[in-house]
Amino acid sequence: MRVHVCAVRMTLHRAAVLEAYLNGQDIIQKATVYERTGDVVLTYRGSRKDAAALLDWAVGAFSIGSAPCTEQPAAAVPLRWCEESGEAVLYPAAALDGLLLCSDTPYTLEAVDLPEQLEAPVAAGQQFRQVNLVQNAEVLGTVPREVRQKYARSSHLY
Repeated sequence: MRVHVCAVRMTLHRAAVLEAYLNGQDIIQKATVYERTGDVVLTYRGSRKDAAALLDWAVGAFSIGSAPCTEQPAAAVPLRWCEESGEAVLYPAAALDGLLLCSDTPYTLEAVDLPEQLEAPVAAGQQFRQVNLVQNAEVLGTVPREVRQKYARSSHLY
């Protein structure tokens, strides 16, 4: 059975999660998920109706979406040599678009190698390492962090 389940290209990770879930079911002999086309190919045991019901549930458990919110700060890092602020606020530089798990458990942002401190000057748009998007202890993806505001070096403090 070949079914087109997604109108938007899904991430490789999400395709792998959906494929692993389907392959772990007794009724499914083999499942292949194509992330670029959003297609699922199933070879199933038993009735077509049961396989279709399982696929309907799996597709219902995922939704097309975007995360994290790029308007919410991901971290704040102490800032040296800057008079206007004692810390630099870092935001996710981009959102991940694709197939996301529908769950009551919210997504969280987990810092990856967050610098202990930054030194001014820092330019707006400058990127600092990455942040993981995590749900149910699973890393869904990684996006870079960026500074949205310019932090000038203070001539009095330097």
